[in-house]
Amino acid sequence: IAHQWRQPLSSIGALASQVKLMSDMKKLEETSVKDLMVQVIDSTKYLSNTIEDFKNFFKPDKKIEEIEISLVVDEVLQFLDHLISIHSIQIIKEEDRKIKAKIVKNETIQVLMNLIKNAIDQLCKIEKERVIQIKVYEEMKQIHIEIADNGGGISHENLSNIFDEYFSTKSDGTGLGLYMSKMIVNNSLKGDLIAFNRDDGAVFKISF
Repeated sequence: IAHQWRQPLSSIGALASQVKLMSDMKKLEETSVKDLMVQVIDSTKYLSNTIEDFKNFFKPDKKIEEIEISLVVDEVLQFLDHLISIHSIQIIKEEDRKIKAKIVKNETIQVLMNLIKNAIDQLCKIEKERVIQIKVYEEMKQIHIEIADNGGGISHENLSNIFDEYFSTKSDGTGLGLYMSKMIVNNSLKGDLIAFNRDDGAVFKISF
């Protein structure tokens, strides 16, 4: 729960700072405030839902729903929109919007949120153009979701340990994000989550 709360709390803090700055500069407009407050409300709803999700995590009767994968991706990007914007990150989507799957929606959102937030954190370290590519496709009777960035990739020594419990490359990391993400993909989606390097960045691929 602590891990999943960090990003929304960070967003709420950034949004509050933006409102204060606009107020100090006498540039606070009603339409801007409404838009920013909608993002704050969405983030607080996510915080509340996270508690419920983890309360239900080990229940066998989780709510499964059939939904377009692209809509789940869109929802995650909406949560992260403020961070994507302030860090000037370009999102490139290549997705078949017809692809549907029976999933536990909130758990899938948590996995995608973690993977995309990790990509954002890595891209903040580089000065060149920042790009995240998200690809959703079907192949060999499986659904695949790829999240790729141009942040320099993962070192060879870290690549073999990256999904281990309590292993983190961040100074303030818990080492639980990727571990939990892989657990959810394995147990909930009955699939797999792998990581590898491609070109000038890392790729995380969910297959189920």
